Amino acid sequence: MQSFAQLKLSEDFRILNDLHSFNEDICFVQVGVVVNGDVVKLKVLAITGDLPALKIALNFVAHNGYYCCYFCYLRGVHQEGKRQYSYKCPLEIRTADSFARDSTTASRFKRNEKGHLGVSVVANLLDIQLPYSIIIDYAHASLLRHSKSIFSELYGCLSPAIRNDVDIALAKQPFPHFFHRHMKSFKDLLFIKATEVRNILFYGFLPIFHQHLPLNVTSHFALYISGMRLLHGSPIFGDQTSTIANALLMKYYEDFRLYYHGLENITLHLHSHYKNQHERFGAFSHLGSFGQEGLMGYMESNYTGTRYQGDLIVENYSLDLIIHLEINDLHSFAKTTDGPFDKDSNFNFTSNYVFVNIHNSECSCRPINRCLTAFRRCVVHRQVYHSMHYKRRQKSIGYFVRYCHINDRSIHLFSKIIMFFSD
Repeated sequence: MQSFAQLKLSEDFRILNDLHSFNEDICFVQVGVVVNGDVVKLKVLAITGDLPALKIALNFVAHNGYYCCYFCYLRGVHQEGKRQYSYKCPLEIRTADSFARDSTTASRFKRNEKGHLGVSVVANLLDIQLPYSIIIDYAHASLLRHSKSIFSELYGCLSPAIRNDVDIALAKQPFPHFFHRHMKSFKDLLFIKATEVRNILFYGFLPIFHQHLPLNVTSHFALYISGMRLLHGSPIFGDQTSTIANALLMKYYEDFRLYYHGLENITLHLHSHYKNQHERFGAFSHLGSFGQEGLMGYMESNYTGTRYQGDLIVENYSLDLIIHLEINDLHSFAKTTDGPFDKDSNFNFTSNYVFVNIHNSECSCRPINRCLTAFRRCVVHRQVYHSMHYKRRQKSIGYFVRYCHINDRSIHLFSKIIMFFSD
């Protein structure tokens, strides 16, 4: 089966390589193809997939080999029937030259050369040299492998009665969502999808498990959750986001053997290279192989799915914007004005003493309900925030407000947004 996959992959990449090469006979001009008078250039940015798929594409040893990391020369240790990769700092990093040299040596002498079994079929196709063009699919490595392993380990430490309480609490746990789906219980862990693991990891684990696990165990896993949330979302700390996330993940990795046994596998080690991947390719929410698998599956079968290929690509690749042939108003998005909207004429400001105190301290012109106007939602920097009076928020609590303590501005407090208002 593996030999067939290698042959099929080699043939597919041979065709892509032909498209990527210069050939005047078929109207290729400057590494591109002419379509309706326009030159369309094919640029192959990177390669991604789960570890078995990358093993075939890169002609590398499997994920239980001694030198199975694509980015460094960390050697695994065989312990109790498992290959373990303990924390090490600093790491000896593979470079583009060493990666090409080792693969060529493996191909020439037909041997395993520090993980290489030969030259990769994508080596001449990628516009970014290997190993810099390898993207770790965090949905497989972090969600379906590492997170699920830790969930199973910690869930097994609980008594049957507490496990039942945890499963019930997960189904009732509110979290930001769009598809009105509940979190799955841990008793169905084998059937949980990557997106459902992500929801439990980011929004369900700490609010529930901190009541049942020792503080040091919960705090240790919180390092991992915080680091992954930073890498997954927008860069809230700017250029320092990946650095802060890496510090959290490496502290988690360094202390890992104090809390777990036999789980220092290659998927844990790959988190050591997430910092470089985030800096090269951006947030992990836009990376992964599931979208590509769905798109390629439809293209190959040509039997089911949508007829609107553009919309399908946008959905699968998490694109925020479709580029049309003409953009009538390029800066239309900049005309969005900040401020409250979705007026609530029935809101009674006298029902809450906070509004009354603010009004009495700032204004004495007329009754509060005639002076202030209530709004359910508000736009701030083109982001829409909703209050507790926005009925369509369902059970999710989408946003909290953070503010400084009145006497000590170094102390931050958090509260729910009751209502937006203006005079």
